[in-house]
Amino acid sequence: MFGKPRLIDKHTEAWFFDRFAWILENFSQEKPVNRTELVTPSPEHFPVDPDGASVPEQLLRHVINYSGVDHWTFSLERVDENGTKDLGSALLLYPLTQASPVEANDNEDDCLPITYPDRYDTSAQHLISCFSSHIGWYLAQTVEMPEEFDEEEFPLIADLMAIYLGFGVIRSNTSFDSQSDGEFGWHAWSTERQGFLTEGTTIFATLVFAELAGIEVERVRAGLKPRLHKQLEKARRQIVHSQDDIARLRALEPRNLSIVD
Repeated sequence: MFGKPRLIDKHTEAWFFDRFAWILENFSQEKPVNRTELVTPSPEHFPVDPDGASVPEQLLRHVINYSGVDHWTFSLERVDENGTKDLGSALLLYPLTQASPVEANDNEDDCLPITYPDRYDTSAQHLISCFSSHIGWYLAQTVEMPEEFDEEEFPLIADLMAIYLGFGVIRSNTSFDSQSDGEFGWHAWSTERQGFLTEGTTIFATLVFAELAGIEVERVRAGLKPRLHKQLEKARRQIVHSQDDIARLRALEPRNLSIVD
């Protein structure tokens, strides 16, 4: 009855609309939001050929296609999550899900590295979420970021880019995981975050993307884990009071830029 009325606070909401406006201004010419598909964790969007390449390789190919970067070359590497891996000038430390992708210009052969922790071998959604964040960050680096963007925001920008590319439902599903285990009188919990945006901000951003793209809320709900439905409803109610901000996003004119080099 006296639950928190807002899914995200006013400061976070203002930050989101400002940064999402920057994304729309710089990337909507090549990838208009109203022609970007909301991909879901389903065989329809991510078919896997049992006789084809490895599952991570096939999923990465789908993520590349949905992101519109088929002309880019990527390398995929499975990494021991308890170790470290040097990629270009960036040192990826455990947990890998919280590590920023390397800068695009760190690679002399123009092959952009994408890494994933070995424990994701059996989790398609975590693989897709991980790949989308890497590609989102590489795309973000194709344009100059405003001076007011703090370096600490860059991982958050990568997450927003992944949502803009259509992966918001999957990123919401993988934003926070918890597991429990116990026997003989003891009980233990383990939790994990994937990405840098909070679960609530990810859901809010996904719903704003859906509204801009003309996608019904029920399509978002159908792809989300059931435990996220209450947060989705909070986001829906909050967005009702954010229509002026959404109207400003709709009115933005894309800059004459191209992500195709």
